[in-house]
Amino acid sequence: MTVHPSVEPDVVIRDVGPRDGLQPEAPVAPDLRARLINSLIDAGVRRIEIAAFVSPKAVPAMAGADEVFGLIEAAPGLIRTALVPNLKGAQMALGAGAEELTVTISASEAYNQRNVKMSTAQSAEVIAQIVAAARQRDDGPEVAVDAVISCAFGSPYEGDIAPGEVVELAHKLLTSGVKTITYADTTGMATPRRVKDLLTSSEDGADELGASNVGMHFHDTR
Repeated sequence: MTVHPSVEPDVVIRDVGPRDGLQPEAPVAPDLRARLINSLIDAGVRRIEIAAFVSPKAVPAMAGADEVFGLIEAAPGLIRTALVPNLKGAQMALGAGAEELTVTISASEAYNQRNVKMSTAQSAEVIAQIVAAARQRDDGPEVAVDAVISCAFGSPYEGDIAPGEVVELAHKLLTSGVKTITYADTTGMATPRRVKDLLTSSEDGADELGASNVGMHFHDTR
């Protein structure tokens, strides 16, 4: 799950299981994925990462993302999020009715190159294109874009990532138009101290970063 702190003492939970949880697994039929999501909605979850709009050849488990979106039941306050890797994916997600887009970029240059075969700077340019598309949609209000910064607490290739470097990247992304930032513990390297240091650096290093637009995504893999 991704937890987005709000201005109040409570947090907003975005359940990413239907995407992040199912993506590495054997393909599940779209109607069954939709049934899982509708069960989450019935349980009261109102922010859900529905699917990734990616090549079905590259990620077979995410095939039929548009079909899944079409099977989701309406609910008050529901925000359906889609992970998109590029402009084409963003356009498909917008066409399917996504209310929020998630994009990813790594604080680790080496990880970014290995993951998407682009430099961090190139990924930032792609994100700017996605933000522009989300702003220019013709059939509804502007769609918010959340930028997930992977390896925010360390890289398997470069080791520790300085909090200041992560905050600088977050600042650039907010300047390009993304609405929220999620710090992702991609490889399970986060500790309470590292989390505190990064959040403190965020508050001190960029006026735009605060409790209302910073989220956390942790992996218990160590």
